[in-house]
Amino acid sequence: MNANLFPATQNDLYYFLGLLNSQLVKYMLRKLLNRTNMITAGYIKKIPYIAPSPENKKIIIDYASSFVNVKMSNSRFNESGDRKDMDRVIFDIHGVSENTRIHVEDFCNDLFNKL
Repeated sequence: MNANLFPATQNDLYYFLGLLNSQLVKYMLRKLLNRTNMITAGYIKKIPYIAPSPENKKIIIDYASSFVNVKMSNSRFNESGDRKDMDRVIFDIHGVSENTRIHVEDFCNDLFNKL
């Protein structure tokens, strides 16, 4: 099995960029799959993929492309407010309950102490 990711379009690239930088995926990688700082392709391929609706995919694409564009012009930009909105959509796509969202956010906000 090949663990590489080759998005077919620029939009797919932005979608996966948003997904892979989400709190949900950070939690899956750091808490469930691998509790070290060494994230490899083998761990990435274990992340479950749920195809988003076209509307939700567009929302994630828009956020991720916006983050990239702003970061390229201003490396000190803090996207935390918009990131929470993007994370909310990713939680929705994956059907994550409110209680689990709180647990994931708590873990991600205190990552180094939780490991």
